[in-house]
Amino acid sequence: GRQAGISLCAVRRGEVAERRIVSRLLLADGDDRACSMTEFASHEEWLAHELQKASNRIIRRKLKGVLEFGEPPTLEVSHRMTRVAGAYFHYKEPFPVIKISVLYHRDHGMEETLRVLKHELAHWAADTFYGKQHVPQHGDAWQKFARHLDPKMTPHCLSFAFKERNGGKK
Repeated sequence: GRQAGISLCAVRRGEVAERRIVSRLLLADGDDRACSMTEFASHEEWLAHELQKASNRIIRRKLKGVLEFGEPPTLEVSHRMTRVAGAYFHYKEPFPVIKISVLYHRDHGMEETLRVLKHELAHWAADTFYGKQHVPQHGDAWQKFARHLDPKMTPHCLSFAFKERNGGKK
């Protein structure tokens, strides 16, 4: 079952897969202990950890039924994302992946970053529950899950990363 798939992924993907195993164990155990930034080697590691905890908490509280249909997403953060705040990938990876922009977090803080996380979780939930081939990007299925996660959810986020997109100029 599930454990074999995770172990196989760990052999193939190395460190990233190890984080996936840890994230799935966190989801199962419900470990919500607070971590200070000093426990991590970098701000990015801390942010990835906090977002994974938030994702696990949201799934446990609001999307638990979706887990019957597929694997929970793994959270990754990226400095390279300057045009989108977050992205949900389900075709490239053996497990679903949500990437969140570190620069978006820098420009808008944790509250808005959590809104982006919920947006991407709505994509995961709609794709997992209804099937990837049957879900338009921001169609009715996505909107159903998005409203369930946050009644004020919109398909778009705030602008960010102007400096990075404009060669260092504001």
